[in-house]
Amino acid sequence: MPEDLIDRFAVVSRAAIDFYVEHREMIDIIARTSHTDEGSPAESARTIFDEHFAGIFDSAGDLGLAFPKDRLVELMKWTLVKTRNDFLREMSLGAAIPTVVS
Repeated sequence: MPEDLIDRFAVVSRAAIDFYVEHREMIDIIARTSHTDEGSPAESARTIFDEHFAGIFDSAGDLGLAFPKDRLVELMKWTLVKTRNDFLREMSLGAAIPTVVS
């Protein structure tokens, strides 16, 4: 993984989109799990996501960042979740993969 936080995010984002395209059914299951009640599988899914995300980004460098690293990482999390949800919404509306990922 690249040392730079932004470069690392670019690598992770590309990998996430590739995963979305290759495993649409799995992404749908993950998304539905995150919308269940607290204290249920949603909490476990969030914990796993947060731990995995921390494992990827905690060691990234923060040299030259204009904002605190923790705030940027939270924004990156939100961006990835939003991208996943947008992908699922567009696919459910019948959009073609090239349209959704371009």
